[in-house]
Amino acid sequence: MPADDAILELKLAGTACLKDGKIADARDKYTKALDLDPERQHTEAHIILANRALTQLKLSSPAECKADCTAALKLNPRYGKALFRRAQASEALGALPDAFQDVRELMRLEPSNKEAQALAGKLKR
Repeated sequence: MPADDAILELKLAGTACLKDGKIADARDKYTKALDLDPERQHTEAHIILANRALTQLKLSSPAECKADCTAALKLNPRYGKALFRRAQASEALGALPDAFQDVRELMRLEPSNKEAQALAGKLKR
């Protein structure tokens, strides 16, 4: 399927932009990849959504980050990165109970996740 190839190319391009610190460009690449898959049927749709969520967080758009994470978690409820980023977005939005709930779920799924443990400690304070 040519669309699958284009989606993967855009995902890889977005990741390259992210590594180069070109956050807005990365977001645009991920968005283009998602535009090619409006039904979110691609096997990596949840990863692309979570990657775009990271760019939204870095661009100070926590509400958009949270929305992307929620969409990613609908596709894969056990995707730890989406839970973690949604917790970070919730914290930025001042929705601490939501943040804590996501961190608790992540720690249940990944008990040795150091980032989750650190965020849980921060939220408790």
